[in-house]
Amino acid sequence: MLNDDQIFTWAELADAEVSRLKGLLRRGGDRYRMHDPKSWPDQAKLAAEGRWEELEEYQEVLQGGRES
Repeated sequence: MLNDDQIFTWAELADAEVSRLKGLLRRGGDRYRMHDPKSWPDQAKLAAEGRWEELEEYQEVLQGGRES
């Protein structure tokens, strides 16, 4: 779905508006409703910058990909 919307890299995902990502999930149908893309740009920014340890620490704080 991301590729279909011209998001191919971590940097492009990092720059994506959360509202755009929510729209992609909504268009994807019911199976994607449970996902919350609010943290995706922040996670993608860390990945794009190669900050893997920080990304892992951040992901440990997230609950099911969501900030608690």
